[in-house]
Amino acid sequence: VITYSAFDHTIPSDPAHPHFPKPGQNIVTISLERGHTAFEVWRSTAPTGPFALIATVDGATSGGLYYDNGLINGTPYYYYCVPLGTGGKRGVSTHVFSGTPRSNAVPPQGSISINGNSPVTNSTTVAIAITASPDATQMRVGNKRNLSAVPWGPVTPFIGTHSLGALPVGAIASVYVEFSDVEGNTTTYSDTIRYLAGATVGTFTGTVVSPLDTSNARSTLRFVAMPSLAIT
Repeated sequence: VITYSAFDHTIPSDPAHPHFPKPGQNIVTISLERGHTAFEVWRSTAPTGPFALIATVDGATSGGLYYDNGLINGTPYYYYCVPLGTGGKRGVSTHVFSGTPRSNAVPPQGSISINGNSPVTNSTTVAIAITASPDATQMRVGNKRNLSAVPWGPVTPFIGTHSLGALPVGAIASVYVEFSDVEGNTTTYSDTIRYLAGATVGTFTGTVVSPLDTSNARSTLRFVAMPSLAIT
């Protein structure tokens, strides 16, 4: 069984989407295994309980979704679910997970690009460009998806250099930027680039005509030059 609080995971970008949390609401989602037809939702305001049963939800009609309404914005709520089988047979309960309703659940938007979206680099020092929506109040940048160890800083339009760290030749490196707003909503963006040490990196475009194609159709190909690539 896989469960999660929709608020703390992927949120649709459109607030009109039915799965987008509304103010005072958490959305609990569960994926039921074969043989389970319903699930119980248990809730607490503390991670260790006590938990109270707040709903028994039919899996077929709910699509595995439970909308927990009437909550206090900014207050974390903790949940676990119990799948139910035929005749009410109880399955193994899920782990405890949490969600925090917001008065505004729309996360800030932004972008990041490495070397102008180039696919390759011959240096571990790259140029990054970052943009952010006006509601973003903090941001942090790093080379790992989990940026919890990186301190938050102010949000400013940024174009500058960034170190990818030590990389083996041919490795694909990622740079992540996470934004936060006054409601505590966060969103993360990333870009990737392949590291080719000591290479003369570039691209070229050519036109290919197949001798077996009587229509004389032409195809335009774009190549990335790599140290081991030979075109004859």
